[in-house]
Amino acid sequence: MYASETNLPMGAQTMSTARCDLNAEEVISASLGANDRMYTISQAALRLQLPITWLYQRTRKQTIPHRKLGKYIRFTESDLSTILEMCSRGPDKEKRDGILQRA
Repeated sequence: MYASETNLPMGAQTMSTARCDLNAEEVISASLGANDRMYTISQAALRLQLPITWLYQRTRKQTIPHRKLGKYIRFTESDLSTILEMCSRGPDKEKRDGILQRA
């Protein structure tokens, strides 16, 4: 007798054919914390009001924080906050930097 999907004898499964009982979202949410939501690249672009291509370029160059889940790129809320902080310029940025350097 052979398993219909794998052509392996019944009961014989390799790592690649074994089914995983864990849901990927459950694993991710358990490791991130309750309040740290994951965003797709298009959701992150909408939230940051940036073109998707801008995010793709920077993730490819490893210049912004992101998560890589296989071939999928994801961002956490803290990743988005860090991106905003890294890329902000102007008087507000200078005030924050001055306050942090004096402290």
